Amino acid sequence: AALVVIVHPQRWRAASKTLAPLFTGISPKFDRFIEADGFTRAFLGYYTDAAVPKMELSGIDEQRPLVAGLFEPQSNEAVSAARLPVPSFELFARTGIPGIRHRLLLPATDPAALVASLDKLFNALGLEAAGGEGQFPIYPLDASSGFVAVIPPTGKAPRPVVRLEFLSGDHLPYPDRKSRLAAWRSLLAESPPGFQAPLTPALLRALAGNDLALVHFRPWLLGQLAAQVGAGAVFQALAAVDASYRAALLAQGLSEVSLSSLLLIPIGAEIDDLTLALDVDAGLRLALVASLTEQGARVLAAGRQAAAQPQVPVPGDYLLTAWWRFDGNAALGQAQVPEDFTGIKKLDQFMRSFQECGWFCYLHFMTRAPFGLAKTMAGLVPAKVLGQLPRSLALVIEGVDLSGGYPLHFTTAIDFPREADTSAMKRFLQPRLRQASIAIEPGRDSQLLRVSLGSDPKKVLQSPPAPAAADILGEMEMRLDLLARNLPATAGPLVKVLGRLGRLRARSQIKGRVLSGELLVEVQGSPAPVFAAAPAGTPAWESPGLAAARLPESRCLRRATGTMRRGLAALAMADPAHRKELAAQLVQELDEPLACALQSPATRTAAAAMKEALAGWCNELQKQQAPQPPPPPPPAALARVDDQQGTAAGNVIGSKLPNTRGTPRGRLSRGDVQKVIRRNNARLRFCYEKELVKNPKLAGTVKVNFLIDTNGKVLRARVKSSTTGNTGLDACVLAAVRGFVFPRPQGGPVEVNYPFEFKSE
Repeated sequence: AALVVIVHPQRWRAASKTLAPLFTGISPKFDRFIEADGFTRAFLGYYTDAAVPKMELSGIDEQRPLVAGLFEPQSNEAVSAARLPVPSFELFARTGIPGIRHRLLLPATDPAALVASLDKLFNALGLEAAGGEGQFPIYPLDASSGFVAVIPPTGKAPRPVVRLEFLSGDHLPYPDRKSRLAAWRSLLAESPPGFQAPLTPALLRALAGNDLALVHFRPWLLGQLAAQVGAGAVFQALAAVDASYRAALLAQGLSEVSLSSLLLIPIGAEIDDLTLALDVDAGLRLALVASLTEQGARVLAAGRQAAAQPQVPVPGDYLLTAWWRFDGNAALGQAQVPEDFTGIKKLDQFMRSFQECGWFCYLHFMTRAPFGLAKTMAGLVPAKVLGQLPRSLALVIEGVDLSGGYPLHFTTAIDFPREADTSAMKRFLQPRLRQASIAIEPGRDSQLLRVSLGSDPKKVLQSPPAPAAADILGEMEMRLDLLARNLPATAGPLVKVLGRLGRLRARSQIKGRVLSGELLVEVQGSPAPVFAAAPAGTPAWESPGLAAARLPESRCLRRATGTMRRGLAALAMADPAHRKELAAQLVQELDEPLACALQSPATRTAAAAMKEALAGWCNELQKQQAPQPPPPPPPAALARVDDQQGTAAGNVIGSKLPNTRGTPRGRLSRGDVQKVIRRNNARLRFCYEKELVKNPKLAGTVKVNFLIDTNGKVLRARVKSSTTGNTGLDACVLAAVRGFVFPRPQGGPVEVNYPFEFKSE
């Protein structure tokens, strides 16, 4: 599973003693939560209300951990084909797309009693079991195509576990409910598949059993999830369109789905997995452990080694102190730009790739390759901007004054490289912090920017008497009790809670291939928590999928995937009369990378499948002709096309194109413009229908302004206005328009304003 959640109920009694003085009296819900005898009673008591009767889970074993595996990718032939991409509507129709799977393992002292308790709970939630006598219960979900199943242990296990299985968002070709239930039951009756995860520091932290609750995240599974979810959306869109659109729609859909295969790869990744753990024993402790790839360790080591020593606070009673050291420029110098981003030179190209890949890309790069993403973006901005990154920072907030005058009394010292334009920073800050003192102190190879407000920087910050420990990146300390005294009484429960706390401390450090951070909060009446010692040594492990991804044949397969992806998009949007020529060109371009990929057992099966499917699918695409549109109005010369209206139950058909004047002064008939729009109707339908799956009420108009150059290509395009409220639809329409090819205008470029109106039947 991509996300594993582990809860240790046996630690709840100690945790509730720590939380009792903190939250008692805040609200009746919190009181029930704290006073409950046992974790499951606390959880159910907090979340049940008048609509759901108070429930208990009999037969659960609270001396063993509860484990949930969330977002477990499932694959079949169609999902594998979508990643390559190998388009085959027959394959999609025959196998369908499985849903995302989730599991919850409940340890039991009495499995039968626990199953009966769960049945009562689901009945109270309006779910009824479906199934025959002697079979485990399955609870279909009315709001989706998914289900919940309760599977008791088989035989007499010494440590029995009741398994809850949840499947959502499946798109499978079942003709009726009975066959669907039979297929589900067959799937669940099988033993869960074996799974080998590398023994990383983050996983070892998750398995230690020293926390109340934790979350373990494996971002290297996001690529499989992206392909599965994307293929499901394409399958659902295909089922809703006329057969004449399916080949073009499948081509365009899979060209976007396969982008995840090119972007979400282990090459250049900096983090393998992460664990976020919470414990409530001696105060509150939140710990983060990230397992670094070898590449990630190099990046962070470079940033730490090149960092400057920060200033440190003079001993005193402050509201907040913090320091941090890390050279972002040095780190970016070691970072690796993702393969598919190496050719990007403009920001709009970068944003277009991200929009097409979807939120899986955002999550992947934020959690797996943040510095690679930052280096990509850095290549799109002027080089002088990168010189503005600081190498260390120190901050002291002496207090908060809400009675008037300065609301904050603070001072900060920021170390910049010598080439940084600190004068420009000073000019920027002065009008915004009019009462602040801003000074620049040049050094031999750096500059120190000091900013203070209501505070004397010389009395608050000083040079460190000794260097900080080499592995520590930064520390922070905040007096929460002092903050509570400065807050107005109108802050209500927040003042009460903060008043019962002491210091909040945080630390981040790096050692070898482990990046860790801790946040500690003192609770009055409980022992003060202390920072955990850095691990003495770290295990050696291989980043998942990295060795295979580095094979020359794997690079060839990715090159073939990229070529196939671009070819599918071009074929989907091409005039049927030109598809034969484009298909022949695509086959020729794929010949060399596929021949290379066929040389290795690791990539041979995928390459052979791509080669076999390509010829047959290209023939099928050439046969399918888009429905003939009604004849366009008589052509007229125009310098600007401004459509006022266009709709046809999900189709995008322009009409009523008035002649107007403007610049640039090219000439193109309105019929030619409409012909190209109609020719690309399948592409636009796909944009709409993949978002319609998420929001059945989606409707509106996307007005796009675009410029057709003298070669008939779209030189630039932008969304002028949109009433859809859906950025995914707007971005997809914009990407489609950028790929349109028009007849060559006469006399110069032509500017077009075209509203694409979308509504479902």
